[in-house]
Amino acid sequence: MNELLETAKKYNKDKSLKAKYSVLYVGEKNYKAINFYKKLGYTYFSKHGKWIKMIMHLD
Repeated sequence: MNELLETAKKYNKDKSLKAKYSVLYVGEKNYKAINFYKKLGYTYFSKHGKWIKMIMHLD
């Protein structure tokens, strides 16, 4: 996961990717995964039924 995010950030700096965010969905009761994604830098964005949408800015 870290390698994917670092690659995305690198390509953003080179202007060849132009992705502003990384987005993922995780089950609302999957606390272990939610905490893992928070440690990586993702934040809560919204809730869709039993799914939580989390985003990370790739600046």
